[in-house]
Amino acid sequence: MREKIEIVTGVLENWMVFRDPPQHQRLRGALAKYFSPKEMERLRPRVIQIVDELIDSFAANGRRVDWGVCRTIADEGHWRSCSEPGSTVSPN
Repeated sequence: MREKIEIVTGVLENWMVFRDPPQHQRLRGALAKYFSPKEMERLRPRVIQIVDELIDSFAANGRRVDWGVCRTIADEGHWRSCSEPGSTVSPN
């Protein structure tokens, strides 16, 4: 178990969100243009398409969809067909 924890710790300590200044600011500055509001809007149609395809794939295979995922999609105005926690998604 200790080895697994050390592996996870080794990976997480390199993530930008877990870095302290000045490394965090340097990494954030290098990535900022990729997360600008303009870039997010440009990516929105593709993200919606990917989410729709994933949900349709779950539905086609009779798989369950996590309620948290459904709630996020609903909050973004792209509600598909999740009615309650643990519900099975059906295609439109």
